[in-house]
Amino acid sequence: MYLLYIGLFSLLFLPHGAFPKEVKNGQNEQITCNTRQEQGAFWFRVQDDAKFQFIAYLSSTSKKIESDKFRAHQSRHTLTLQRFDKANDSGLYSCVSVNRNKLHFGQAVRLYGEPDPAPTFKPITTVAEPTGVTTTPCVSNSHEVKKSEKAFSVGCEFHILVPLAAGCGLLLILLIITILYCNRLRTRWCPHHCKRRPRNRPAGHTPLPNQHVF
Repeated sequence: MYLLYIGLFSLLFLPHGAFPKEVKNGQNEQITCNTRQEQGAFWFRVQDDAKFQFIAYLSSTSKKIESDKFRAHQSRHTLTLQRFDKANDSGLYSCVSVNRNKLHFGQAVRLYGEPDPAPTFKPITTVAEPTGVTTTPCVSNSHEVKKSEKAFSVGCEFHILVPLAAGCGLLLILLIITILYCNRLRTRWCPHHCKRRPRNRPAGHTPLPNQHVF
């Protein structure tokens, strides 16, 4: 019956006033019970997963220990946890004594392990693959420059000569048209210039019969 009361009280009230203590893995930890133990004391723990576990009972006439991981000393009112394991031994530890049908709880201690070290990642080193360096021989490009200059000059001459030749051809056509037009006007307005005059015949020349004289 006492164990039932102890378990309920431990789960409800002890965690709020527990003294925290960090313990290294593999280290022995000693816990002291500061209650009056004339009629004996119970040792218990509440693990992090809320699992209640009875550890030991100590009195002046008897001693009972549930696990080889613990050692109890009645004279010094202490309990020693051997080889602390963070995964299995982390939790709340306390004791309770019974005196005249009353329960007296000692100071609760909460043991916890060291925090896990942060994972370290090896730096990833990338080795750059050597790339083949190609060198371009220094070749004089004077020939290419001359070709480009020649092409440029030919292009310029083409653009200049074509309009010039077209203009000259147009002028020649206009000149021919003008000459023909002037000749036509001259024939129309000056017909006496176009009449044929009689040719002078030498003296003593007699005209032939059937020959008309103009």
